[in-house]
Amino acid sequence: MQTVPLPTPALSYAVVILAAGASSRMGKPKLLLPWGHTSVLGHLIEQWRDLQAAQIAVVCAGSDGAVQGELDRLAFPRENRVLNPMPERGMFSSIQCAARWPGWKENLSHFAIALGDQPHLHLATVRALLDFAKANPEKICQPSRLGHGRHPVVFPKVIFQQLRESQEENLKAFLRNGPHEVARCEVDDPALDLDMDTLEKRTVTRHMVSWVVVQFGWGEATDEPACACARPTENSNLYQYRPLRIFAQTPCFLLLVVFGPRLDNVLHRSKPGSV
Repeated sequence: MQTVPLPTPALSYAVVILAAGASSRMGKPKLLLPWGHTSVLGHLIEQWRDLQAAQIAVVCAGSDGAVQGELDRLAFPRENRVLNPMPERGMFSSIQCAARWPGWKENLSHFAIALGDQPHLHLATVRALLDFAKANPEKICQPSRLGHGRHPVVFPKVIFQQLRESQEENLKAFLRNGPHEVARCEVDDPALDLDMDTLEKRTVTRHMVSWVVVQFGWGEATDEPACACARPTENSNLYQYRPLRIFAQTPCFLLLVVFGPRLDNVLHRSKPGSV
């Protein structure tokens, strides 16, 4: 008799958006920077809603009026805001605040911890991680690129609750030293390696990706945000091109990072009608 495989149970998950970190190195709160038709924070909330998260909570500093004001503008419910009274203790303190928070729905099976400075992650990448977590429901699931663990990280509920009283220094140590198994989901998405540490990096990344893709004929320029500003042409995949991946690992790539925006400006000035 043929055995019929049982369907994988649905993943009823919540997401923790970490928004309590200081952003003085950005010159202004990075979560309030424009992204598409909204802000970085607004984009993240929309993204996880599109991914059908059962509950979304934002961890923010209690004294951060700017982020609170943006959440008000976005009509984000106050009952889904987790306050970190001591954000200066670092990201892990925000994660522990979320793990201790009593406002979670009872029927949740998993929790995704998402960084606030990764609005550029592709939906397909996050969806692949969620599908991977659905297939490995008892394990911590983490995206990986070139063997390096990245974010977001998906926790089964019972392991997420263990974060409450953990004495580890940070999340990396918790993942490394705990008895729980961490399953890596290898994803060939360069966006996993990027963040929004500085406005300068954000600008260089935008120019770099657009210039390479357009000049090599792999796509067309768009007005979308950094890391999504070059849309691949029909039936193409930007990241499947081995020459680009090899090029990105050479010293020439560093020259492009430095001089790409300047060359882009020269090209624009040489075009008729350019200012």
